[in-house]
Amino acid sequence: MSPEQAANEIRRLLRNELDDCERAIRNQDLHRARNELDDAITKLKRIANSLQ
Repeated sequence: MSPEQAANEIRRLLRNELDDCERAIRNQDLHRARNELDDAITKLKRIANSLQ
């Protein structure tokens, strides 16, 4: 994965996953919010590993 591809993927990931997390918090679904954050972390780690 090129640095440009990684940057685009990170932007997309943050937009989508954090929007989902924010929506879950607004709905007072803290379990789902935590799962969304865990998903984002896992995906960010995968991107970081692909750059090494």
